[in-house]
Amino acid sequence: MHGWYEVTGSWGHVLMGLSTVVFWVLVIVAFVLLVRYAVREGRRDGEARREAAEQTLDERFARGEIDAEEYQEQLRMLRSAVGQSR
Repeated sequence: MHGWYEVTGSWGHVLMGLSTVVFWVLVIVAFVLLVRYAVREGRRDGEARREAAEQTLDERFARGEIDAEEYQEQLRMLRSAVGQSR
């Protein structure tokens, strides 16, 4: 046991301490990046759903299923609901 300390010296302890710190920093950075990626993908999914809903609303208006007043009201409700979820 004493022989190992003599081989590594005090620099061995310093390097072990630094490697531990570097390891935990890498783990934390990886976790933060994973969370940011998941949040970004969630926003993209929400935007895609909003665009699909607006496209469906546009198509209904173009086919004459709803009038201009109803179209504007539903579009306003859709956009306000999306704004609340963010």
